[in-house]
Amino acid sequence: MRSPTKKSPKSKKEASVRNAPTHKSASANTISAGEWFEKLIAVQKRLRAPQGCPWDREQTHATLRPYLIEEAYEVIDALDSGDDAKFAEEMGDLLLQVVFHSEIAREQQRFNVADVVREIHDKMVRRHPHVFGKVRARNSAEVLKNWERIKAEERLDKGASPANGDAKAQPRLPSLLDGVSSGLPAMLQGLQLTRKAARAGFDWHDADGIFEKLRRRDGRGSARTGRKGLQKSRRRTR
Repeated sequence: MRSPTKKSPKSKKEASVRNAPTHKSASANTISAGEWFEKLIAVQKRLRAPQGCPWDREQTHATLRPYLIEEAYEVIDALDSGDDAKFAEEMGDLLLQVVFHSEIAREQQRFNVADVVREIHDKMVRRHPHVFGKVRARNSAEVLKNWERIKAEERLDKGASPANGDAKAQPRLPSLLDGVSSGLPAMLQGLQLTRKAARAGFDWHDADGIFEKLRRRDGRGSARTGRKGLQKSRRRTR
C-alpha cells in the first residue's frame, strides 16, 4: 500500500513489512484458502476499527481509486517478470483492494465482501451454461457468443426494472457496445469497443470493407453509399 500523496515509492509502513523476515510455519500450508480469506477480512476490519490504523481509517472509495489501477499494473509487471513469488504477492495486493473497498461498504451498510464473492460466483455459473447447464459450445467462439448473449439479456433484465421507483421509466435498449468502461484509458477503451464490434461482423482488413458494409445496409442506392455519400451524410447529421 502506498502513501496517499506519493504513488511510486513504497510507504515506510509497507517497506518495513516487506523487508521483515518471513517465517512460514508448517501449519501455514494446512490452512485453506477460505480460512486465509477470513483472516484477511479480519485484519482489514481491525485496521479500520476505532483503535486501528489512522491511515486506513481515513481512506474512502475515492482516495483508494489510484491504488486499484496501480496494483493491477503491478500484477501485470510481476506476471511478465516470470517471478512466481512476486506474482503471488502482487495479486495479494490487488485482492486487498477488493477487501478494503468491501469493508468500507460494509461499514456504510451497503454491501459486504460476501456479496462481492456471491455476485462473481453466480455470474460465472450463469455465463457458462455449457459447463453448468445443458447448452453446447463446440469451441471458444461459441463460448464468447453465448457470453455476450447472456450479458445482453442481463442488461435487458436490469433495464426492465423501473429506475428510482418510477413506473413510467422506459428501459434503455441494450447495445452491442455496452459493458465497455468509460474509465478505461482511451487506447484500451478503443480496443474493447473494436473487439465487441468485430464480434458483430464489423471487422475488415481495409476501409473498403466498411463502405461495402454500409452499401449492404442501405440498398436504396442513395447518396449515402460510397465515400462521398458518407461525407454528405456526416455533414447533414452534425
